[in-house]
Amino acid sequence: MTTLLEIAEELYAGRVEDFTATRDALAKEQDDKAFGKQVKALKKPTIGAWAVNLLVRRETEQLEQVFGLAESLREAADSMDGAELRGLNRQRRRLTTALANAARTRAREVGVKLTPTVVDQVEGVLTAAMLDPVAAEVVRSGLLTTTFSSTGLGELDPAAVAVPDAVGHLARPAASEPAPVRPKLTVVRDDSKKRRDQARAELAEARSALSTARRALSTAERRLSRQEDQRAALADELDDLRQRLAEVETQQAELEVEAAETAAERDRAQAEVEAAEAARDEAQSTLDDLD
Repeated sequence: MTTLLEIAEELYAGRVEDFTATRDALAKEQDDKAFGKQVKALKKPTIGAWAVNLLVRRETEQLEQVFGLAESLREAADSMDGAELRGLNRQRRRLTTALANAARTRAREVGVKLTPTVVDQVEGVLTAAMLDPVAAEVVRSGLLTTTFSSTGLGELDPAAVAVPDAVGHLARPAASEPAPVRPKLTVVRDDSKKRRDQARAELAEARSALSTARRALSTAERRLSRQEDQRAALADELDDLRQRLAEVETQQAELEVEAAETAAERDRAQAEVEAAEAARDEAQSTLDDLD
């Protein structure tokens, strides 16, 4: 016979948007009506709780690193080793932040976008699990129905997990044993109005950013159009200058040829002048002798 834990495992491992329909269908399938009511009573997880459950199944190794560090952190706290405690606290913050970001990534892979508020809730659950072994066992179950955080002294609300009996150490310690001092794990209830307000604020911010981006795009397109016109005008001017340069170079070549021919004519004329002067001087000399 299928157990409630097996059904819960199937439900809380699935897509959050499919939870209600799948749960109700499974409840109707049960021959035992009392058992069917138990299935029907399983609560749909909040988005934050679903993200933690997803993290438990997709990032098991990293999650165990967090819980391993948690044990060292508690030992350091018990021994009042301040330096080690500070170092472990830094490691805890890095690991919980990294895991919260991993939850965002894993959710995106299945088409769910986590808001900053939900990511903060996931990080709060991980921090609580670092501080209290009961919370760690609850998280390990992968059956969270809602998120919780560490705020004081007390016990975990069993409503935070779908099947409390499946989680070890949820019962209060016996009266003969001293109750361990644990941080209080306060359930963070979903606030629909708060989430709607958050969504509206994010939508308004996104619309404002889109409007700003569109204005910047329009400005850039106008500037680019002017620059393209200027570039085309300069290209035409450059073509004209290149054509004029070619004409000037042709004229220069022709003038160089003409100058060479004129220089040759000058040299010939100079030679003729010198020959005529010599003949004149010789005739003058002959005339002078006859006189």
